[in-house]
Amino acid sequence: MTETGTLIRLGVSQCLLGDAVRYDGRDKRHPWICGPLAAAAELVPLCPETGIGLPVPRPPIVLRGDRARPEARVPAQGERDLSTALRAHARSQRARLQALDGFILKARSPSCGLDDVPLLGPHGGRRGTTSGLFAAELRTWSGRPLVSEAGLSTPAARRAFAEAVHLCHQWRAMAAGRDPARARAFLQRYRLLLMAHGRRRYRALLAAAERLGEAGDGCPGALLALLRHPATRRRRLACLRRLQRQDLPPLDPARARQVAQAIEGFAAGDRDHAATLARLRRLLPTDALPPPARALLHPEPALARLLAAAGNPEPGAHD
Repeated sequence: MTETGTLIRLGVSQCLLGDAVRYDGRDKRHPWICGPLAAAAELVPLCPETGIGLPVPRPPIVLRGDRARPEARVPAQGERDLSTALRAHARSQRARLQALDGFILKARSPSCGLDDVPLLGPHGGRRGTTSGLFAAELRTWSGRPLVSEAGLSTPAARRAFAEAVHLCHQWRAMAAGRDPARARAFLQRYRLLLMAHGRRRYRALLAAAERLGEAGDGCPGALLALLRHPATRRRRLACLRRLQRQDLPPLDPARARQVAQAIEGFAAGDRDHAATLARLRRLLPTDALPPPARALLHPEPALARLLAAAGNPEPGAHD
């Protein structure tokens, strides 16, 4: 549970949860999603194609035309056009989907794929790639982190998604979009997590706190845009050194030396970021830490569970 008592809720393509809803009557069950992640978050199934009444099995859909606004066609049914139905279904689900904290969508799906769906010309022949129609609508207005299962293949990628989902959830939980003062408090509280995505972008968010206050209940586009930039090793190291210089209470010499050794071990590549945080967590109990250090080293229970799930090895999902 988060501090507000609500559970992190993720919308997930239903085939990834093991339900046989694909066009060929099969599923694409993803062991990590159905195992470690399902134990750490509430997973809400989504299937746009059955949502518009298509049967299982069914003829496959292809995307044709313009990359920015492709058409969903069914070649086996005389190029039947499902574009309007899929887009309308996404819009009709808007209120329900806005209650979720993020989305994991099936890669290369003509409804759910993110930038990796083959785009065909009017008479066949691949013209590039695009996004599925449901995914494109969702990206336009949801203000939530979106990823495909293909983008969760490593523990680092899963941790990055967990952090983004949690930060966007906490933005709404703190009602930061309604009050500029709350927006600034949020940005200060999660400073060390956010700065790992870019110091200039973080400073821009601070400068725009008054505008963030006009963003309503949704996660602001500026925050989501920042989180899309990877939290690189170099940036994470800069945040750890900032933690050491500015965000720790006075330490006895032996403890200060151990903290420095842990951070320099990360700088030297002796341990990864997760292992470095675990080491610092043992050295620095939560009680005396200011909020930015506490948010980094002792995350809220919902994020802690997601990060623990992210560290489980990828069981080898079939594709």
